Amino acid sequence: MQRRYYQRELAKFLEIDRSTYAYYESGKVVPPLHILWELSDLYKVSLDFLVGRECIGV
Repeated sequence: MQRRYYQRELAKFLEIDRSTYAYYESGKVVPPLHILWELSDLYKVSLDFLVGRECIGV
């Protein structure tokens, strides 16, 4: 079972403001590559999956 995270938890993990993470999540701002790497590691999925280029996680 995969854990669900609150925005504040993810922001703390990524060392960014919660509002910055909210902008990433809403699509208002594109996250930088290092943030995407961290999220793909956390969720154990490929970068392609994370950005919608493949249908299943790796």
